Amino acid sequence: MEDKKTLVDTLERFNRKERNLLIRHILDCYEKSPSLGENFCAWLAEHADIRRESLYDAWWATDFHFDWLAGALLDFVGGEPVQCNMPMTNDGATEVWLVMGNQQDVDLVIVAYDREERTSHLILLEAKAYSPDDHKQYARKLNRLNLLHAFYTRLKEQSPEISESPQEIIFHLIRFPPPNKKGVGPVRLPPPKITTERNGTNRTLKWSEFL
Repeated sequence: MEDKKTLVDTLERFNRKERNLLIRHILDCYEKSPSLGENFCAWLAEHADIRRESLYDAWWATDFHFDWLAGALLDFVGGEPVQCNMPMTNDGATEVWLVMGNQQDVDLVIVAYDREERTSHLILLEAKAYSPDDHKQYARKLNRLNLLHAFYTRLKEQSPEISESPQEIIFHLIRFPPPNKKGVGPVRLPPPKITTERNGTNRTLKWSEFL
């Protein structure tokens, strides 16, 4: 009997970023995602409101395209393709669609399976550290997540098999560090100042002290 495919199996087949292969090679985890750190699991469990234990063996990947997520959901749920063509806008953000045909991505995607609740948590994490917060960009990504959820719901309605399956998906979008919380997240170092020196016809780049 053929094993039932999981959400992780499907996302892994769509994962085509060389950076992820490099990370696994560096950490000697060639066939699967490296384990998430204990402190990070505690932080994420609190902000996603899920059991910490479900994160210890979670699958994750970086820079995962939203278009890939749409394709993975269609492949995972099965059934006939359904339309989800209503654009969404929010707070003046540019219109977004389920499939944009571009490389807009999410910084980190995590799938944690809660065995007690028999539920998969699809967690999208958007990180901001050195660049200023772009509320319009976040709004567009939030709208794309909402479209993905609506798409998944319509697919389930057309596919009774998945509706009866324990592989229910709960969607999350989290900012790191969270807004309006001091002392959370990475330390922001000032950028180095780059200057040039001319010596005849040649120019040399030099690093100066931090601004």
